[in-house]
Order: sequence, then structure tokens, then C-alpha cells
Amino acid sequence: MEKRNIPEEYRAGHRLDSSKAGLLYAQIVAETLELYFPISSLEFRVFRDARPLKGISQTEFNRLVESRIVPLLPARAAFQLEAVDSTTHPQVQVADWVCGALARYYEGKENGKRFYQFLKNNIVGEKELFAEYWGKRWTE
Repeated sequence: MEKRNIPEEYRAGHRLDSSKAGLLYAQIVAETLELYFPISSLEFRVFRDARPLKGISQTEFNRLVESRIVPLLPARAAFQLEAVDSTTHPQVQVADWVCGALARYYEGKENGKRFYQFLKNNIVGEKELFAEYWGKRWTE
């Protein structure tokens, strides 16, 4: 996601409003998970790092994500959203490393191109979050 595309409601002037970072994170997680749909599986499990969220409780975060995902699931599908300690869950650590490597690429930082070359064959989809936000805002 390009930082310049972050909607105004998550900003304090030209900077990210840290008190709304948890809400932005919930939005990003939900939009990313929506890339998996449609699915036919009767189980959909989501695990995230248990680090504290700024400006939002874990209960509210779960409610926001669940309200976006459950309607997309097949009838009678089980949905699980759990916060886990990344220091004891290597899969969450790996996901964090991959996200960090891709961020380095998209932000033009050192080794970003090298990391992207290594990962690119494993990327199954991309979506620029909030890409339409500013265009829609000025046409409404």
C-alpha cells in the first residue's frame, strides 16, 4: 500500500494518526483477507501477531474483521481470528519477514529489489489498497 493513498480519516495532517493505527490495520487485514475469496472451504482461520493495537481493542479489531469476512464464507463455515505471540509461532514470524521484505521493495529501500526477486514467484495476487479513495473523494 502506498502511504500517499491512506484515507484522510486515518491522518492527522500529513502524518498517520497513531490513535487510529489499529483501525487502519483492521481495514488492511480485512481487505487482504478478501483477496482469498471466493472459497469453498468450511474453515477459515486467521492468526495475527498479538502486539497491542493503537486506538482499538482486540475485541473491536476482531469484530471489524469478522463483520467483513463472515458474509463471504460458505454457509456453516467456521471462522477463527486469534492473536498469537510471534515469538512462539514461527509462521507468524515468517509472515512478518515477508511483509517487511516486500515493504523494503515498495518503499525503494536497500535490498528491496533483491528480496522481491526472491519472493516474486510466490506472490499470487496484488492489490493497491485505497487506490480509488482520493479519486472518488474529489468526484463526489
